[in-house]
Amino acid sequence: MIIPRGRVELTHLELEILLWMSRGKTITDICDILRLSPKTVKYHLAKARDRYGYATAIQTVVRAAQDYGFNPGGGESRGAGDGIGRHLERTTLIQHFTKTSS
Repeated sequence: MIIPRGRVELTHLELEILLWMSRGKTITDICDILRLSPKTVKYHLAKARDRYGYATAIQTVVRAAQDYGFNPGGGESRGAGDGIGRHLERTTLIQHFTKTSS
């Protein structure tokens, strides 16, 4: 397995899909939340996996959590102090994690 050095840059949509997966959401759930087709969600998940060079979504979620400072499975992100509510808006979710990862 190839382990990339440094933080891999993900698109906002790739990151958002990985964030929802880390919260236990299925592809179908993510499609409903983001109002995207399953094909689109799977495409962006595959792109994120390719960026990391991993074979599975689980590996990708764990590594993205390390890179972007969120806690797989829910709970508070590292260093954020304020946690993540279940019903945050898309942009708020992305802004939260891009701010805490800098």
